[in-house]
Amino acid sequence: MSFIGQTLLDDITIEHGPAALMGRYLIAANREMRSRGVTLAFRKDFKELFAFNERNREHWHRLAPLFDPAFNDVPEEDAYWLAGYDSEGDIVAVHATRFFDWRKTTLEEEFVSLRLWYDEPDRWRMPGEECRMTCEGGRLVTGRCAFVGSMWFRPDFRRRGLSRLLPRISRTVALALWDIDFNFSFVESFVIATTLIEQYGYTNYAPGVEFRDGPKGDMDMHLVWMNRDELVAGLARELRQLNDGAERMIEKPEASRSPLPVRHGSIRRSYTTRRRRSGAAAMVASTQSKRGAAVPIDSK
Repeated sequence: MSFIGQTLLDDITIEHGPAALMGRYLIAANREMRSRGVTLAFRKDFKELFAFNERNREHWHRLAPLFDPAFNDVPEEDAYWLAGYDSEGDIVAVHATRFFDWRKTTLEEEFVSLRLWYDEPDRWRMPGEECRMTCEGGRLVTGRCAFVGSMWFRPDFRRRGLSRLLPRISRTVALALWDIDFNFSFVESFVIATTLIEQYGYTNYAPGVEFRDGPKGDMDMHLVWMNRDELVAGLARELRQLNDGAERMIEKPEASRSPLPVRHGSIRRSYTTRRRRSGAAAMVASTQSKRGAAVPIDSK
């Protein structure tokens, strides 16, 4: 049986950013996801995500605490996750995103204080748990920010090139909803060493992210980030490739070294496709002009 319900393109209205470019990219990227057997839907229920994560622990780590309702009050207006469904209506891909208003602080401050991970760090942190950040990017990432992570693909859907598409789709949605200044995440060193980072599309990365005495022990990771202008420029490049019918990017074998293609935000606590309308490659997205009028985006 196929998935019945609203798809991502049905649910998203572009409220911020270059609407025409973003709308065309979302249409092209979602079309490419469908060609690889995945239909995306927009989700807000993190209890549902947590339960799904628990059922798939054999090949997926626990959610990062900032997405876990057991440790955080995840505001509905400030977080979402994308669910990718196969032709049988089963979830085969996940990517989660959370918004933070850090106009009076920085990523470094929120990371070191553990406020990035827990609403109440003193209550939920493990004994001796610390986070340290020495890279300059931690001080640069400020303002309206989106953390993107907890990306997962069912094993039989890995190495289909989905990890090139899903992060870009997710941060485009984040810009559309929240007018973000930065998006960021954390990756393990092998993602940098094997050039998998190129698939995720981040323009900046640096070592200097340290987890000490956390649920997974001591870990050293890289910060990856991009600002708004870099995000938009990247979308323009990707859209040209998609429209030109560029050769598909298939995930490299190294992606299977980890249970996740990339373990974003790796502090983790133990603790249908509805048939599209005729002419349905169409999405009608809109943005508010300076005069308040909705500007439609033609999907053609």
